Amino acid sequence: MLKSNSSKRQAKNGLPLKAKWARDWQMVLLMIPGVVFLLAFFYLPVLGNVVAFQDFQPYLGIMHSGWNGLQNFVNLYDNPDFWDALRNTLLLAGVQLLLFFPVPIGLALIVDSLVSNRFRKWFQTIAYLPHFLSWVLVVTLFQQSLGGAGFVNNLLRQAGLDPIPFMTNPDTFPLLVVGQLIWKDAGWAMIIFLAALTTVDVSLYEAAAADGAGRWRRMWHITLPSLRTVIVLLLILRIGDILSVGFEQFILQRDSVGPGAAEVLDTFTYYAGVVGGDWSSGGRGRPGEGRHRRVVAVGREHVGPPPRRAGHLPETRRFMRPVWKEKPSPGYQAIKAVILGGFALLIVVPILVVISTSLASDRDIINAGGYVLWPSHPTFKAYQTLFSGGLMGRAILVSVFVTVVGTAIALAVTIALAYGTSRPVLFGRPVLLMVLFTLLFAPGIIPMFLVVKQLGLLDSLWSLILPGALGAFNFVVLRTFFMNVPGELLESARIDGASDFTILRQIIMPLSKAVIAVVGLFYAVGFWNAFFNALLYLNDTSKWPVQVILRTYVLQGKSLSADQLGVTPLPQPQSLQMAVVVVALVPIAMVYPFLQRHFTKGVITGAVKG
Repeated sequence: MLKSNSSKRQAKNGLPLKAKWARDWQMVLLMIPGVVFLLAFFYLPVLGNVVAFQDFQPYLGIMHSGWNGLQNFVNLYDNPDFWDALRNTLLLAGVQLLLFFPVPIGLALIVDSLVSNRFRKWFQTIAYLPHFLSWVLVVTLFQQSLGGAGFVNNLLRQAGLDPIPFMTNPDTFPLLVVGQLIWKDAGWAMIIFLAALTTVDVSLYEAAAADGAGRWRRMWHITLPSLRTVIVLLLILRIGDILSVGFEQFILQRDSVGPGAAEVLDTFTYYAGVVGGDWSSGGRGRPGEGRHRRVVAVGREHVGPPPRRAGHLPETRRFMRPVWKEKPSPGYQAIKAVILGGFALLIVVPILVVISTSLASDRDIINAGGYVLWPSHPTFKAYQTLFSGGLMGRAILVSVFVTVVGTAIALAVTIALAYGTSRPVLFGRPVLLMVLFTLLFAPGIIPMFLVVKQLGLLDSLWSLILPGALGAFNFVVLRTFFMNVPGELLESARIDGASDFTILRQIIMPLSKAVIAVVGLFYAVGFWNAFFNALLYLNDTSKWPVQVILRTYVLQGKSLSADQLGVTPLPQPQSLQMAVVVVALVPIAMVYPFLQRHFTKGVITGAVKG
């Protein structure tokens, strides 16, 4: 009887634990680094949120600080600054939901209706680019365009008109925030809706056209209903994160418009907790990362190669006008051209002005009154000054070190963890749940700061690398790709005596070069654009990366002195500041063509390369 019960348990549970360990020990070893990173930089800070119920004292630590129940919440609710931050958060979230959410849908509908494949690719290339720029760069570009001394107000002055305080008016700040969000992310958010449109059965359009339905009726009764699931899903996710409107975008502009307009819950947490020292009242979630990760991770399920369906055109004819589709009128074509062309110009013109001004001579800048659309006497003097050493030279070296080392570590940890959980192995399912849980919650600013401090990483470049060494979305992408590698291929390798280490090195990684390269580029862009960790963890200015230099000496308007740059005389301030912007932009511009060409194949399809 006992033997029978034991046999039943073994049949139910599979191999005994010892046999599973003998089979999967290499896969378990591959998962250990990722688990360590999760425990150290996610679960430990999440548990650290208990400081919200303590009279926390930094010199005593969490274990020895006294408990005070709900007193911190009482103090928080009695603080009028908290209610101002909550009101601003709800207001800005509502404006973003109302004005930003429809824009990617509209762009996707227009782009999907384009017949010209060349124009379609041209627009998508431009529209996707701002997503890869850091918020420091985006706000800086807006400042140089719309600020009091920006080229738009310079044009207004030259025309005899009064300048408009676009960047400093608290009353119009919500519209400015939405405009920046549209400029940065509308093109990228369009991808999900474009992918959903590729799954619509063309035969529905053919039948509707045969019944006399025009362009607008087909869109209303076929296209929009086909997008309903994606729209509702993303809308629910955005509403669920209505209290997380972002952090960097607001902290970068808080001083210019004032806390009364730009203080949101995320910035309130930072200033009350880290800057003000009120550790317990400030112990809340880390600034709005959860929303972005969840939207992208869930939206990815709708982004993939369209299935073959009735009436589907061959790839070579995919962008030719179908016989059932009426020829667009000149007015309709003009409207589409104005909308897409105007959107593209709003992206390109600020970048071109910045590049032109950085190359302008002192005489060009003086004659133009500040910003140059086209330099008559181009010079590289500003770049020679920056690369001569000093503060900017060190910042470039720091950013390069953090990007290269951080990307290498992040790729190694993510690849090992993704492969270790891509097969049904010992401890694989619990580890997978550990990673996926990070998509739902994010550790608090203050507990994360305390963990980094306890690990001795404060004022160290490792504080810019290790907390970001494992991205849940990148893990999901790699694991999905690894799972689609044929199991027969791996089994045949095992029969030939290959270990799991050998299979990963000689089979999995060669088959996954495209997706690994793209994930590596995403990591590299993230490390290069990182700003908040440097602001939070670094006090030594010699360790500042490029993004902090950009924020301090361009966005905040502090002057770069000859002593800091190690060279005299200095070029015009506008030329020097714009050169800093270009230096921060160039690495993104260099990798973007590769990203734009390969991310759909490498990240989204999840297909097996034979």
